[in-house]
Amino acid sequence: MVIQFKLKLTNYSEDNWDIWKSLESEIGNYAIRLGIDEFDLEYDDEKFVKKVSLRYESEKQLCKLQIEASLCAGRYGLEIELISRKMLECSSFKPLTGNIKYLIKLINPTEKNWDKFRDSEPHIKKFEEELSIKRKSVKFNHEQSTVSLHLEFPDTKSREILNSKITSYLDSIGIKQEFIEAIEFNDYNESIIDLQLYKANKLMDQADNSLKKLSTI
Repeated sequence: MVIQFKLKLTNYSEDNWDIWKSLESEIGNYAIRLGIDEFDLEYDDEKFVKKVSLRYESEKQLCKLQIEASLCAGRYGLEIELISRKMLECSSFKPLTGNIKYLIKLINPTEKNWDKFRDSEPHIKKFEEELSIKRKSVKFNHEQSTVSLHLEFPDTKSREILNSKITSYLDSIGIKQEFIEAIEFNDYNESIIDLQLYKANKLMDQADNSLKKLSTI
Protein backbone atom coordinates (compact mmCIF):
# COMPACT_ATOMS: atom_id res chain seq x y z
CA MET A 1 0.00 0.00 0.00
CA VAL A 2 1.09 3.56 -0.73
CA ILE A 3 -0.08 6.68 1.09
CA GLN A 4 0.79 10.35 0.79
CA PHE A 5 0.73 12.79 3.72
CA LYS A 6 0.80 16.58 3.68
CA LEU A 7 1.68 18.13 7.04
CA LYS A 8 1.98 21.76 8.12
CA LEU A 9 4.04 23.32 10.90
CA THR A 10 1.52 25.66 12.55
CA ASN A 11 3.73 27.31 15.19
CA TYR A 12 6.28 28.45 12.63
CA SER A 13 9.56 30.10 13.48
CA GLU A 14 12.87 29.76 11.70
CA ASP A 15 14.22 27.61 14.54
CA ASN A 16 11.14 25.35 14.61
CA TRP A 17 11.28 24.87 10.83
CA ASP A 18 14.95 23.88 11.00
CA ILE A 19 14.25 21.50 13.90
CA TRP A 20 11.37 19.84 12.05
CA LYS A 21 13.52 19.20 8.98
CA SER A 22 16.39 17.93 11.14
CA LEU A 23 14.06 15.29 12.66
CA GLU A 24 13.78 13.57 9.28
CA SER A 25 16.87 11.47 9.97
CA GLU A 26 15.40 10.09 13.21
CA ILE A 27 11.95 9.48 11.72
CA GLY A 28 13.45 7.98 8.57
CA ASN A 29 15.54 5.59 10.65
CA TYR A 30 12.45 4.42 12.50
CA ALA A 31 10.62 3.92 9.19
CA ILE A 32 13.47 1.74 7.93
CA ARG A 33 13.37 -0.40 11.08
CA LEU A 34 9.63 -0.90 10.55
CA GLY A 35 10.13 -1.91 6.92
CA ILE A 36 8.44 1.22 5.54
CA ASP A 37 9.79 2.87 2.39
CA GLU A 38 9.76 6.66 2.51
CA PHE A 39 10.02 8.53 -0.80
CA ASP A 40 9.02 11.72 -2.67
CA LEU A 41 9.87 13.81 0.40
CA GLU A 42 9.41 17.55 -0.20
CA TYR A 43 9.52 20.63 2.06
CA ASP A 44 7.77 23.87 1.06
CA ASP A 45 9.81 26.66 2.68
CA GLU A 46 7.11 29.24 1.94
CA LYS A 47 4.02 27.41 3.19
CA PHE A 48 5.91 25.42 5.91
CA VAL A 49 4.48 22.19 4.55
CA LYS A 50 6.02 18.73 4.31
CA LYS A 51 4.84 16.20 1.73
CA VAL A 52 5.91 12.57 1.96
CA SER A 53 4.83 9.26 0.45
CA LEU A 54 5.12 5.93 2.27
CA ARG A 55 5.02 2.38 0.97
CA TYR A 56 3.96 -0.02 3.74
CA GLU A 57 2.50 -3.47 4.33
CA SER A 58 0.19 -3.09 7.32
CA GLU A 59 -1.76 -0.47 9.26
CA LYS A 60 0.17 -1.52 12.38
CA GLN A 61 3.43 -0.37 10.74
CA LEU A 62 1.90 2.94 9.74
CA CYS A 63 0.39 3.53 13.18
CA LYS A 64 3.74 2.94 14.90
CA LEU A 65 5.47 5.40 12.58
CA GLN A 66 2.80 8.05 13.14
CA ILE A 67 3.11 7.71 16.91
CA GLU A 68 6.91 7.99 16.77
CA ALA A 69 6.72 11.06 14.48
CA SER A 70 4.24 12.73 16.86
CA LEU A 71 6.46 12.01 19.86
CA CYS A 72 9.50 13.45 18.06
CA ALA A 73 7.62 16.65 17.24
CA GLY A 74 6.21 16.88 20.77
CA ARG A 75 9.65 16.69 22.37
CA TYR A 76 10.54 19.97 20.66
CA GLY A 77 7.19 21.68 21.13
CA LEU A 78 6.35 21.52 17.42
CA GLU A 79 2.69 21.79 16.47
CA ILE A 80 1.95 19.77 13.33
CA GLU A 81 -1.35 19.82 11.45
CA LEU A 82 -2.41 17.06 9.06
CA ILE A 83 -3.55 18.80 5.86
CA SER A 84 -4.29 15.70 3.78
CA ARG A 85 -3.93 11.94 3.77
CA LYS A 86 -4.37 10.28 0.39
CA MET A 87 -4.05 6.66 -0.72
CA LEU A 88 -2.16 6.34 -4.00
CA GLU A 89 -2.44 3.73 -6.71
CA CYS A 90 0.27 1.14 -6.15
CA SER A 91 0.31 0.42 -9.89
CA SER A 92 1.80 3.86 -10.50
CA PHE A 93 4.91 2.91 -8.51
CA LYS A 94 7.64 0.48 -9.42
CA PRO A 95 7.66 -2.56 -7.10
CA LEU A 96 10.58 -3.08 -4.76
CA THR A 97 13.52 -4.80 -6.37
CA GLY A 98 14.84 -5.97 -3.02
CA ASN A 99 18.33 -4.56 -3.69
CA ILE A 100 18.97 -2.17 -0.82
CA LYS A 101 22.24 -0.49 0.05
CA TYR A 102 22.59 0.69 3.65
CA LEU A 103 25.02 3.04 5.31
CA ILE A 104 24.95 2.35 9.05
CA LYS A 105 26.82 4.23 11.77
CA LEU A 106 27.81 2.98 15.20
CA ILE A 107 26.61 5.25 18.01
CA ASN A 108 29.16 5.91 20.78
CA PRO A 109 32.03 4.40 18.77
CA THR A 110 34.58 3.45 21.42
CA GLU A 111 37.14 0.79 20.51
CA LYS A 112 35.30 -1.72 22.70
CA ASN A 113 31.98 -0.94 21.02
CA TRP A 114 33.56 -1.08 17.57
CA ASP A 115 34.91 -4.56 18.34
CA LYS A 116 31.46 -5.66 19.50
CA PHE A 117 29.96 -4.14 16.34
CA ARG A 118 32.36 -6.08 14.12
CA ASP A 119 31.97 -9.29 16.15
CA SER A 120 28.18 -9.15 15.76
CA GLU A 121 28.51 -9.93 12.04
CA PRO A 122 28.24 -13.76 12.28
CA HIS A 123 25.00 -13.42 14.28
CA ILE A 124 23.52 -10.93 11.85
CA LYS A 125 24.55 -13.04 8.86
CA LYS A 126 22.74 -15.99 10.44
CA PHE A 127 19.56 -13.88 10.76
CA GLU A 128 19.86 -13.04 7.06
CA GLU A 129 20.26 -16.68 6.06
CA GLU A 130 17.23 -17.69 8.13
CA LEU A 131 15.13 -15.16 6.20
CA SER A 132 16.59 -16.09 2.76
CA ILE A 133 18.22 -12.65 2.49
CA LYS A 134 21.29 -12.53 0.25
CA ARG A 135 24.28 -10.46 1.30
CA LYS A 136 25.97 -8.96 -1.75
CA SER A 137 28.70 -6.88 -0.13
CA VAL A 138 29.83 -5.44 3.18
CA LYS A 139 32.52 -2.85 3.94
CA PHE A 140 33.51 -1.55 7.36
CA ASN A 141 35.02 1.91 7.78
CA HIS A 142 36.78 2.09 11.15
CA GLU A 143 37.70 5.76 10.78
CA GLN A 144 34.07 6.83 10.28
CA SER A 145 32.59 4.06 12.46
CA THR A 146 30.30 2.94 9.64
CA VAL A 147 29.44 -0.13 7.62
CA SER A 148 28.24 -0.05 4.02
CA LEU A 149 26.05 -3.06 3.34
CA HIS A 150 24.16 -4.33 0.30
CA LEU A 151 21.37 -6.85 0.82
CA GLU A 152 18.86 -8.48 -1.50
CA PHE A 153 15.51 -9.10 0.21
CA PRO A 154 12.89 -11.60 -1.02
CA ASP A 155 10.09 -9.30 0.21
CA THR A 156 9.32 -6.30 2.41
CA LYS A 157 8.31 -8.49 5.35
CA SER A 158 11.79 -10.00 5.55
CA ARG A 159 13.27 -6.49 5.86
CA GLU A 160 10.99 -5.68 8.77
CA ILE A 161 11.80 -8.96 10.57
CA LEU A 162 15.55 -8.60 10.01
CA ASN A 163 15.62 -5.03 11.35
CA SER A 164 13.69 -6.16 14.43
CA LYS A 165 16.05 -9.11 15.05
CA ILE A 166 19.18 -6.98 14.62
CA THR A 167 17.89 -4.22 16.90
CA SER A 168 17.00 -6.73 19.64
CA TYR A 169 20.37 -8.47 19.37
CA LEU A 170 22.43 -5.25 19.43
CA ASP A 171 20.40 -3.99 22.39
CA SER A 172 21.28 -7.20 24.26
CA ILE A 173 25.03 -6.49 23.89
CA GLY A 174 24.73 -2.75 24.58
CA ILE A 175 25.27 -1.53 21.02
CA LYS A 176 23.28 1.16 19.22
CA GLN A 177 23.40 1.86 15.51
CA GLU A 178 21.93 4.55 13.27
CA PHE A 179 20.77 4.23 9.67
CA ILE A 180 22.42 7.07 7.77
CA GLU A 181 20.97 6.09 4.41
CA ALA A 182 19.05 3.33 2.69
CA ILE A 183 19.08 3.41 -1.10
CA GLU A 184 17.25 1.09 -3.46
CA PHE A 185 19.54 0.10 -6.31
CA ASN A 186 17.84 -0.64 -9.60
CA ASP A 187 21.16 -0.31 -11.42
CA TYR A 188 23.29 -2.19 -8.91
CA ASN A 189 26.52 -3.83 -9.99
CA GLU A 190 29.20 -5.55 -7.95
CA SER A 191 31.64 -2.64 -8.33
CA ILE A 192 29.45 -0.48 -6.07
CA ILE A 193 30.87 -1.24 -2.64
CA ASP A 194 31.31 2.16 -0.99
CA LEU A 195 27.95 3.93 -0.78
CA GLN A 196 29.41 7.35 -0.05
CA LEU A 197 31.79 7.08 -3.02
CA TYR A 198 28.90 5.98 -5.24
CA LYS A 199 26.83 9.01 -4.20
CA ALA A 200 29.79 11.36 -4.68
CA ASN A 201 30.36 10.02 -8.19
CA LYS A 202 26.65 10.45 -8.98
CA LEU A 203 26.79 14.10 -7.83
CA MET A 204 29.94 14.70 -9.90
CA ASP A 205 28.23 13.24 -12.96
CA GLN A 206 25.22 15.50 -12.40
CA ALA A 207 27.45 18.56 -11.98
CA ASP A 208 29.39 17.65 -15.13
CA ASN A 209 26.17 17.32 -17.13
CA SER A 210 24.96 20.69 -15.82
CA LEU A 211 28.21 22.36 -16.89
CA LYS A 212 27.92 20.83 -20.34
CA LYS A 213 24.40 22.18 -20.70
CA LEU A 214 25.50 25.65 -19.57
CA SER A 215 28.34 25.65 -22.09
CA THR A 216 25.84 25.22 -24.91
CA ILE A 217 23.75 28.25 -23.90
